[in-house]
Amino acid sequence: MSDILTRFFDKVDQNGPIASHMETPCWIWTASSGGGDYPKFSVDGRLVGAYRWSYEHFVGPIPDGLSIDHKCLVRRCVNPEHLRPATRREQHENLSGASSNSKSGIRGVRWTKNGWEANVKVDGEVVYLGRFQNIDDAEQAAIDGRNKYFTHNELDRNK
Repeated sequence: MSDILTRFFDKVDQNGPIASHMETPCWIWTASSGGGDYPKFSVDGRLVGAYRWSYEHFVGPIPDGLSIDHKCLVRRCVNPEHLRPATRREQHENLSGASSNSKSGIRGVRWTKNGWEANVKVDGEVVYLGRFQNIDDAEQAAIDGRNKYFTHNELDRNK
C-alpha cells in the first residue's frame, strides 16, 4: 500500500454505522477535521477535504462545478460508495428528508385546525400537497412530494 493510502486508512474506521438507507458501513474519519465540520486530510503540504480526496482517489475526478454529496448524510464519512458529485441544489434535496424542524416531528407536516397539512419547499416556494386527518397519510404525502420534486433524495427514495 502506498504511503498516502496508509496515512489515509490510519485515520479511518471502516466499521462505522450503516445508515438505514445504505447497504455498506460508513468509513468514519477519526482524525481532526481542521477546525470545520468536514474532515480534512494533509496532501502535499495542504489540507484537502478527506471525502473529496477519497472520491477522487477511488472513483475519479469531480466534474467542474460540482461538489461532493454524502448519500449517507454522515459528514465524517469518507466511504467512496457513499459519495457522489452533486450540485448545491442536489445536496439540499438529499438533506431535505433528513431532519425535521416542525412541531409535528415530521418533515413537511404541520397541524392546522382542519387536520394535518403536507408541504414541500421547491426552489424557495412552498408546494401544498394536501390536508389529511391521519398524520401517517400526511407524512406519506410529504415523502411522495419530495420524491416527485427532488432527484437527489436518498433517504426518502427507500420509503
